[in-house]
Amino acid sequence: MKFPIGLMVLCFLMSTRSEGQDVDGLMKILGPDHFFENSELRFYGGPEIGCNFTQVDGDAYSGYSKVGLTGGGLVYVRFSENTGVAMELIYSQKGSKGVVNYTNPYTGLNQGFQTYRLNLNYVEVPIVLHFETGLRLHYEIGLSYGQLISSKEAVDGDPGVYIDPDTHRFIQFDLEGIAGFEYHLGGDVFFEGRFQYSLT
Repeated sequence: MKFPIGLMVLCFLMSTRSEGQDVDGLMKILGPDHFFENSELRFYGGPEIGCNFTQVDGDAYSGYSKVGLTGGGLVYVRFSENTGVAMELIYSQKGSKGVVNYTNPYTGLNQGFQTYRLNLNYVEVPIVLHFETGLRLHYEIGLSYGQLISSKEAVDGDPGVYIDPDTHRFIQFDLEGIAGFEYHLGGDVFFEGRFQYSLT
């Protein structure tokens, strides 16, 4: 069994939130400066979609060069004027990617290359605490549980390397810490930047 230690993720999301009703049945009044201004609602929900830029610590391929899709839905609950919590259910593509060139130490000529690709597909359940600033910018911190649904690891090039998936298995779950920000673009649309780091 093995797992990519230190999976690091930069995630950018676009999401929308529609109004619900609070216990008194009051409808949302959309303020001019930020989504929650003058709102008596406590519950919000909507879809989200974005992309991941990921790397794996310790695999010798540094840089957030693996790009993947992420998307799903969220439910947001406000506890007070300045705090709330979001629970999400998302599909997330992660992994690593890199190229190694082999150079002859005597001639300086290129003798070949290898392209490494690691694809990890997860279903994740992030739970994120939000701190509202009273403006359009919010801050967030939380945890995400991920269940691995598929994986593929390959080394292509000259020379190539075969990696047996039966003898190189990955742990089926992941727990990640989350820190980030969220900005209200207008209407029901938000932009979110998020950093995640594997704790398992």
